[in-house]
Amino acid sequence: MSCSETNVGCYGEDEQSMGVLYTLEDRPSFPLQAKALGELVEVVGLDDAQSSLRRGGVARVCKGGKE
Repeated sequence: MSCSETNVGCYGEDEQSMGVLYTLEDRPSFPLQAKALGELVEVVGLDDAQSSLRRGGVARVCKGGKE
């Protein structure tokens, strides 16, 4: 992902958090390779339903054909 600027109109921290997630979801080319708990995995997207201000962004990850 290259450096860029995004403007999102938000009312409150929840909307700010979701604005960041939506921006991230639009920018990277999924799937992408990542390391989770020391193991290589494939990030296939973000889970909007599970993501929250308290929890943060939750990624959808595949390993060995299972999500």
